[in-house]
Amino acid sequence: MLLLLAPWLVGFSVFFGYPIVMAVYLSLNHYDLLSPPRWIGLTKEVTAALARSEVSGAIISHGTDTLEETAWWLDLTVNSEKPIVLIGAQRNASEKDFDGPRNLLNAVRICVDPASKGKGAMIALNDQINAARDVTKTHTSNVETFKSGDFGFLGVVDFDRVIFARAPLRRQHIALKSDSAPYVEIVAMYGGADGRREPRHLADRKQRSFRPLRVRIKQNLQPRSGFFRIHRTVCAAVHRNARAHPADGPGEASPSKP
Repeated sequence: MLLLLAPWLVGFSVFFGYPIVMAVYLSLNHYDLLSPPRWIGLTKEVTAALARSEVSGAIISHGTDTLEETAWWLDLTVNSEKPIVLIGAQRNASEKDFDGPRNLLNAVRICVDPASKGKGAMIALNDQINAARDVTKTHTSNVETFKSGDFGFLGVVDFDRVIFARAPLRRQHIALKSDSAPYVEIVAMYGGADGRREPRHLADRKQRSFRPLRVRIKQNLQPRSGFFRIHRTVCAAVHRNARAHPADGPGEASPSKP
């Protein structure tokens, strides 16, 4: 769900100084289903919303398992100085100490705070503010799950004010040039892995425009020369792969060879 903060609209909010929150339901799907095509749509919605002069910021409510991925995507693809705050909840709404409402209130306070401009996308849970570039989830159920490692929090939401301790200076913007995204699969690497067990959904390579490349690396690598030997081994495997399939076009796939 996308929430837009318009703090000084006409009527009730002007007289009492309260912000107006406008809710826009973009998707009610489970957060695991938020794939790159949906991210592209979210970027467009957030960009259009933040372009409105009466909007001070955007709040996205999201499941916490993939919250950091969506935050990082928005930080890269939305080009705006206005804050984008992503929130979630670590405790169920049926629990008496449910943390969702407090996280939402803190996000509203962050969005209307002038110091939040230029900070990009942020994650706000447990009164703590993390930069999208640095944050990661560290615990399944703890309310203090989101942390930024050596970089630390951007700031905190105190009971009477929002306090920023630093700014994310290494932000970058990548403009979207297409309504689609290339397919990218991440295959886990672990001790004893040799590439024989590929994900089941990659079995039908006729629908994928890539060819798996298997590289066999010797185990007797010397400490100082190991990296260069690996580099030469990978390069040699790439050349062998190219010679074995010279006629493959960009949209074709061929069975892999050991």
